[in-house]
Amino acid sequence: MQEEWWEAPTRFVNDYWWTFLLLLFLALTGWFTRDYWMPVLPPIATRVETLGTGDVQVTLIWDSVNDLDLWVTDPNGETIYYQHKNSASGGELDVDANPGCENKTSSPVENIYWSTGEAPDGTYTIAVQYFKVCQSEVRTPFTITLKVNGRRKRLMGLLLKKTN
Repeated sequence: MQEEWWEAPTRFVNDYWWTFLLLLFLALTGWFTRDYWMPVLPPIATRVETLGTGDVQVTLIWDSVNDLDLWVTDPNGETIYYQHKNSASGGELDVDANPGCENKTSSPVENIYWSTGEAPDGTYTIAVQYFKVCQSEVRTPFTITLKVNGRRKRLMGLLLKKTN
């Protein structure tokens, strides 16, 4: 007996229906638990209208009025931070939030970048300093977004300020 054209696909569906059901279950499980395994972070663009960007960009965000400071040391050993906002290699701190607990915002951002074509090759060192507690909260979670040649990476951390 010769098989009809429609019998082979029908037999495949009949034999492997459980595979489709399993894939549907896994997809729905992933969708409904995404807030657990994929933290939701507010977009950086909602915090500041314009941030400097280029080949290398390091952005620090946190959700308190405390004063955190972003420090980036370039491959030449020069550190950019709130007291040294520009480097000889072309790096710039263009946004400094909650400086000294003045002009406070509850959705702060700090940004250091090297314009396209200016970033030196090599290793960059990133540091976050807990400069000043501006409210009673001494635990401050933060996120660093690192962009290098168009590729982004997010790093998360928590700073604790010792009180006397």
